[in-house]
Order: sequence, then structure tokens, then C-alpha cells
Amino acid sequence: MRDIERYLDAHPHSSDTLLGVCDWWLIAPLPPVIVLAALDRLVRDGRIAARTIPGGVVYERAREGNA
Repeated sequence: MRDIERYLDAHPHSSDTLLGVCDWWLIAPLPPVIVLAALDRLVRDGRIAARTIPGGVVYERAREGNA
């Protein structure tokens, strides 16, 4: 979760899918199931937002009124 938040602190306008987060946002590789659990927790806590798009979900920094 810290790596995801650090990435978004450095790149506040970023958004990506689960696989993009795994490939680009993390310092060390982790299995997607672990990353998804972290993303789900961050979404539940209102720290990031999940937006459904055709073909999947995109994760991004939570903004006022979008978490």
C-alpha cells in the first residue's frame, strides 16, 4: 500500500489497471492477487478511487467527491 501511495504522490494524475499498477507503480514485483488486496483496501479507506471502464477497472488518486 505504501508503494502505491508513494507512486501517486509522485505522479498525482496517474491512473492504471491492476496489471499496470503491478508493472509500473511498485518498487518490487508482487503477485497481482496481493496488489489487488492492497488496492481494494485503499479504495475502501477512500485513499484511492476505482473507476470501471470497458474491459476492467482503473485505479487513481481519490479526489474530492470521487472516492
